[in-house]
Amino acid sequence: MKKPFVPLPDFRRLAPVVFAPIAQEFGLELIWLDSGSLRLESQSCSVEVCLTSGHTQCVNVTLAPKKGASGERFGLRLIADFVGRAGDFGPPSLGNRKDVRAALEGMAEELRLSCGDILRGRFTAWGALREFAHSRAKMDEEKWEADAEKWRVADIREKADLAFRSHEYPIAAEYYELLGEHMKPHERERLKFARRKR
Repeated sequence: MKKPFVPLPDFRRLAPVVFAPIAQEFGLELIWLDSGSLRLESQSCSVEVCLTSGHTQCVNVTLAPKKGASGERFGLRLIADFVGRAGDFGPPSLGNRKDVRAALEGMAEELRLSCGDILRGRFTAWGALREFAHSRAKMDEEKWEADAEKWRVADIREKADLAFRSHEYPIAAEYYELLGEHMKPHERERLKFARRKR
């Protein structure tokens, strides 16, 4: 069985090499953090480059308005959306060494293109970016809630149909009633039938 690829050694080796030109161009200091992240920092901004943990590892870049800022950070993808760029961030997951380099290079290029004003300390729209981030989070939450409702309805519908096909009419009636406004015309007819058979 093939061993899974571990991107950390390549990340630690390549991240400073890939981001050094940006640090030099914008007067940022490169610092390795105890967490294993690479930070590019000046008095006016802080950029953090890290590997995400979880099922699939990928490179993540976040920015903050001040040196040493630890609380409020904004993701590079969010900032690219905010400034109207549909960026190329490299591979979404890291399966080999080439993916690590491509992801770092994609993020570095997008950082240069989307965040030049931030890196130069000339970005004045932190408030608008904050509002954009909050509205995006609200949209994501609403989408998640809508998706959760779809899954709930699909689960109830499946149980109702199974109970009906199994001639378990009292159970089918309960499930069909739970569908409420989501009930389709044929399910209304089945509900009527199931109620008569209770």
